[in-house]
Amino acid sequence: MDLRDLGRSNRRQILRCILKSGGLSRSDIARETGLAHSTVTEITYQLVQRGILSTREIRRSGARGRPSIVLSLNPRESLVVVADYSDLAAMAHLADPAGEILETRSLALPRSPTLKQYVAAEARLVASVARGRWDKVQGVTIVGPGVVDPQSGRLLQNSHFGWGPGSFVKPFSRFGKQTFLQNGSRLRAMAENWYGAAQDLENFLFFHLGQGIGGAIVLDGLLVAGPSHGAGEFGHVMADPKGPSCSCGGKGCLEAVASIPAIVRQLAAEECPDFAAAWNLYEAGNRSARAVFRKACLLIARSIFNAVVSVGPTTVVVGGEMVEASNGGILALVDESLREHRSFFEKISLRRCRLPENRSQVAGAVLHALQELDIERPRTP
Repeated sequence: MDLRDLGRSNRRQILRCILKSGGLSRSDIARETGLAHSTVTEITYQLVQRGILSTREIRRSGARGRPSIVLSLNPRESLVVVADYSDLAAMAHLADPAGEILETRSLALPRSPTLKQYVAAEARLVASVARGRWDKVQGVTIVGPGVVDPQSGRLLQNSHFGWGPGSFVKPFSRFGKQTFLQNGSRLRAMAENWYGAAQDLENFLFFHLGQGIGGAIVLDGLLVAGPSHGAGEFGHVMADPKGPSCSCGGKGCLEAVASIPAIVRQLAAEECPDFAAAWNLYEAGNRSARAVFRKACLLIARSIFNAVVSVGPTTVVVGGEMVEASNGGILALVDESLREHRSFFEKISLRRCRLPENRSQVAGAVLHALQELDIERPRTP
């Protein structure tokens, strides 16, 4: 861990401690985190100067001497703009430090947009959503639709639209704010770690089951990307050697055989238009739907098992549209399939995401910006 990573880790601990408590003194923060008082003082001073933290004096009843200085997040000066996306729309959100969305703008996209069209739409929305409040914005986080390199600000691959490498961050430099790029599944994992099902965990795996299948690895409280920036892309591990081709160029990837489009495609003969209809067929006892879901969940379970054995953490947080639309039913099927690995099963724990889909990605994007900000750089108005 280099000095920048150490500083980021220390800031993460301090911010998380303050967020959980609602407000603490520097002495309380040092005691709760185990960090040296001098480290806490230096980091919190920078965060106060930056406007991310605010201070207030509290004098306990009957106490003598100087009042305690309590630090808390400053919701008026710590806004983050999040450039986000859905199936055929670009979106931008203005959010407070707790990840609560204050305002949203959206713009429909062509059915097969180019990378240039997508980035241009996002830039227009970012300019619009923060109009009149740019002086309160700390930074901009771009939710990367695919494999991304956060350091260079580049998209490396997007299998859905067939986009190759391209710059994401550069077109946003005109706003004069620090801009960050991170994969959506990793942002969701971060939000679950701070606010949701993984609050008590320093090490866990994350699976996101939806239109695509994404994932993330969290070790010692930090996201792991690896030198290829593809660590945790569980949707693109081979699940079925005889499976169909995947949009990434591979064959039999988990995403190609067990995502929402894959399940709906396999039930085309049942006139099944979407995932909700597919799940209704399963619950009604439809034989084809039963077979499709059983196989998909078996392949997801095997991918989870392989990830646990390969990476190490035995707690797996699972979320996404498939989990929400089935009210957790998919998770129960996956859990049932995991039982074939009886010697390891007791060590593997599945947890359902607690945060709703429409909040987790935004909350994670805000947290990412607050942790990654270069707080020694002057803040631009």
